[in-house]
Amino acid sequence: MDVASLKEYDRIISMTFSSENEAFEFFNDYAKRKGFSVRKSIIKRDKTNAAIKYRRFYCSRHGFREKKHIDKPNRKRQHKLLTRCGCPVKFCVRLDKRTGMWWVQDFIDCHNHDLAAVDAAPFLRSHCFINEAQKLEISSKRASGIRNCQILDYDARCRGGYQNRGYQEKNLYNFSTGQERSKLLEDDADSIISTIMFACGIVSCENTKTYRWLLEAFLEAMYQVHPDSVITDGDLAMGKAIKSILKGTTHRICSWHMEHNANKYIHGESAMQKFRNLVYTCSAEEFEAKWKDFEKEVSKRSPSRQWLQMIYRLKESWAAAFVRKKMFLGMSSTQRSESLNARLHVYIKSKMSLCRAIQQFERCLTRMRTKEAELDCIAFQKEPVLQTPFLDLEKSAVSNYTLEVFYIVQKELGRAVEYVVGETFNSSMSSEYVIARKEKPESQHVVRCSSIEVDMEQLSCTCAKLEYEKIPCRHIFALLIHMKAMCMPRCCIPNRWTKYVKSAFPSDREGGSFNITDHSQRFHELNKAVMPIHYEVAKSDADYLKFMEWLQDQKRHYERNNNTAERTKVKQEVKDEVNSEPKIGNPKPVVTKGAPKKNKKSYERIKSAIEIGRKNKCGHCGQRGHNRQTCQKLREDDAAASAEVSGHEARDP
Repeated sequence: MDVASLKEYDRIISMTFSSENEAFEFFNDYAKRKGFSVRKSIIKRDKTNAAIKYRRFYCSRHGFREKKHIDKPNRKRQHKLLTRCGCPVKFCVRLDKRTGMWWVQDFIDCHNHDLAAVDAAPFLRSHCFINEAQKLEISSKRASGIRNCQILDYDARCRGGYQNRGYQEKNLYNFSTGQERSKLLEDDADSIISTIMFACGIVSCENTKTYRWLLEAFLEAMYQVHPDSVITDGDLAMGKAIKSILKGTTHRICSWHMEHNANKYIHGESAMQKFRNLVYTCSAEEFEAKWKDFEKEVSKRSPSRQWLQMIYRLKESWAAAFVRKKMFLGMSSTQRSESLNARLHVYIKSKMSLCRAIQQFERCLTRMRTKEAELDCIAFQKEPVLQTPFLDLEKSAVSNYTLEVFYIVQKELGRAVEYVVGETFNSSMSSEYVIARKEKPESQHVVRCSSIEVDMEQLSCTCAKLEYEKIPCRHIFALLIHMKAMCMPRCCIPNRWTKYVKSAFPSDREGGSFNITDHSQRFHELNKAVMPIHYEVAKSDADYLKFMEWLQDQKRHYERNNNTAERTKVKQEVKDEVNSEPKIGNPKPVVTKGAPKKNKKSYERIKSAIEIGRKNKCGHCGQRGHNRQTCQKLREDDAAASAEVSGHEARDP
């Protein structure tokens, strides 16, 4: 321990508290600053009056889960994550009967696990709860029709971020569900988990030039690091921009969009089934053979022939036979980005101004970052239950992979028992192993290993799962088990799937969504401080009247002594801060690309402030500022037409 830690330790063990609750609140606040959670444990009472005389608090990772909960037979649900690892940290306080004060009897502050980061600590259990005053406020908001997601955003903004809110999304939904047992509320943030937004750009139009600028700006922000692969829809302008800017990046066209567009040119279920087989066929030779048969059936109509020629030229961008060994992490469609688009449409509406749309985008991004912080907390503070017979490999995977990836790896490791290692072919540079399935010996794969003496520098399998998804397959695991490997080879653990991949970068969860003035910050801090007092005072009529009288006295005293000039100065500072923002011109209105939407009004493009303030246009004269009912020119034309008709009637005998 360093000098500062020793001084802090001496200060803590010499402290006294007026009550057991005060001791718990101190230790819980201390735990939040350090990055761990607290659990109440042993309690001792006086035999004469049953009053509490001793209390012990543990780190929440103290002890271990009982084996009976792990070895439960016929389990259908996934095991809950393990949180206990035998941490020895404890904080014990005892009552001094002579003075009535609680003193620290024992304090151990030496953890055997990683502590949570500052931005992840608010998600730990003892720091994540709704107090009584907040419950009352939340109930009032929900009764007014305010949604849970809006309550979360509002409270986070008022308190300067989710870390100061005191409760998190799960607490709010549990509280709401408890109030309305008949209505099950779903967590609507699940649709954006494992999807990460790197950047967002606003473009004036959707052509090749604009997409080139967007990709160049993206590469500049990413220090010219190109993505390994990109999945988009069939937009030709976007494809040209990707080809010219992201050189070396594998571009894949979304399989769902390919099938959706094929419906325009392919008629009949038989032909559509053949096309689906082409999309997912794994062999290039098999693809060419199936293509000839498919082309004969479909190319009878002229539009279909042109479309077939075009997609055949792009076959390396959509057919699995040509992209299956490229790194797409198991994805073949833009489903993840579409789910993110759907989430953005919850916040961004068609009639919003550009400024308002950017503010709403920040709100959406903040919720995603908050969810990411919560998942990071779970990854470092909880562990999954080991379920396979190969504990060494499974423990190695737990210590490296993120939780979601580990579950995929665990499934592959569990299936490795179905395979055996057959023939072996050794050479000076590498070795090849034939991996066969026990029940189907004809089902074989070949695993190639570059070194077996010191370490496995490189592994590959003919199923290409490791190259395609960056996940070791069951055939590789079968070889590792055969070789009695004690840990995961480094070549099977890409940095992108590890828990520590972000440790080298500073954490910024909030962006600019909670940047408020000092005046606003002080205002919200005052509200936060007095809310518990207001809650307690409101329980009694007498306390309420007494407190209100005191508030009126304080208000009069403040108004008499407060300097009016100082208030004016604060207002001017706020005004100057608003006026100091840079001025940006409004974008030109354009028509967006894309397939027609089911509800067109909900997905119209974002309008600029000029368009929103634009006046109505007359359907008769084409001028703005009035309509047909108030059009003066229409009245004059009608009057002239009536006069002309009257003249004809007068001349007609």
